[in-house]
Amino acid sequence: MEENLIVYQKDVNVKNIMKFVFPTIIMSLIQVLYTTIDGIFISQYVGTDAMASLTLLAPYISVLFSVSAMLASGGCAVVMKKMGEKKEREAKEDFSAFICINFFIGIVFMIIGIFFTSQLVEVFNASKIVTTYCNDYLFYYALFAIPLLLMNNLQVYVVAANSPLLAFSISLIAGITNVILDYLFVGVFSFGVKGAAIATGISNLLPMMICIIYFSSKKRLLHFVKPVFRLKETLKAITNGVSELATTIATGLTALLMNIYLMKYAGENGVASYTIIYYIFTVMTAIYMGYVYGVAPMISYYHGNSDHVKLKKLNKISLIFILVISVISTILSLTLGKYLIAFFVSSGTPVYSLAVYGNQIFSFALLTCGFGIYFSGMFTALSNGLISALIAFGRTFLFIAGSLFVLPRIFEITGVWLASPIAEFLGCLLGFLFFIKLKQKYHY
Repeated sequence: MEENLIVYQKDVNVKNIMKFVFPTIIMSLIQVLYTTIDGIFISQYVGTDAMASLTLLAPYISVLFSVSAMLASGGCAVVMKKMGEKKEREAKEDFSAFICINFFIGIVFMIIGIFFTSQLVEVFNASKIVTTYCNDYLFYYALFAIPLLLMNNLQVYVVAANSPLLAFSISLIAGITNVILDYLFVGVFSFGVKGAAIATGISNLLPMMICIIYFSSKKRLLHFVKPVFRLKETLKAITNGVSELATTIATGLTALLMNIYLMKYAGENGVASYTIIYYIFTVMTAIYMGYVYGVAPMISYYHGNSDHVKLKKLNKISLIFILVISVISTILSLTLGKYLIAFFVSSGTPVYSLAVYGNQIFSFALLTCGFGIYFSGMFTALSNGLISALIAFGRTFLFIAGSLFVLPRIFEITGVWLASPIAEFLGCLLGFLFFIKLKQKYHY
């Protein structure tokens, strides 16, 4: 057991932190990149209307992953805090129970997506062709709801179990498989958007099985045991992870709001351009997400055994890291944005022009979003789901909804693009306020 816990017992410095979190950063980037490649294949082989359909389906996909993310992050905080408190048997029982719960949630979403496809799509009131694409993609995507959710959940625990390199390898396998299947199903066999959905689903099956085999071994820091469904611990996991629930649901609602305003001021070309911009944005933010995935178990563990010295060092290094990445990612998005957009759509088209213009404004959200993501993840790891949720809900929905209500009335389409940078700045500010206010409580 000592050997398994070595990462949590090492001194907290830049070298040790980066060694542990680098695979999770790459893992996060791979996950975003192969989703982006879906968009590229659909854009190039099917068209921008098909790509717009992916954006319109964001609310369903966001809700689907929100519950999984809630149990993954909230549950991991519960489990790793108990590991820090040396309650190892309980931690493994809770871990096994959380995975079972996630499995049953996957069944529910599969049934909803398969049998209520038309009802879910009709709400968008899109053109006939876009509606057809939405129906095709959602039906086949929902068939794989269980592996998609389990893969998302199990990877978080693989990292927590001191195997970030394996988590990275699993993501790499999923990414490569997805690209190959995208090429075959969308490019070669011309299956359209349903081919992309099937490719995404199949690419998660093998990695999911690897994770299950990994946690079946009793040699692991975490492994499957007979699950014990403790209502108190489940509620604690839900409360801890409520920020991830809020973030993912809010992201879907925000996408819906953005689509409404973009349809009003720029039509379906505006929706397609937002899809491209958001792909670029998520690639950049994947670094922050990967970093949080890596340090969250460390924060929970140090909190569990009251190692305040390591917690302080970890937070100091983390904030410096995020500051540096914020500046670099903003510069890259501003300078390389037009070249990245060209991968999705030909230059000179209305969608390209809208996307380039929007990206020049949207990119400034990268200056502050990393801090909001980190503070929210940090408080989840500290088992303070309420504060985490307030930060997450503020930056992903409340502030952006307020901005969308006001700015487009004044600046029209420019106001739509400005909403995200302003919302991320306010979310960052809110996170800093809570960080300062609760510093004495958590001793970080």
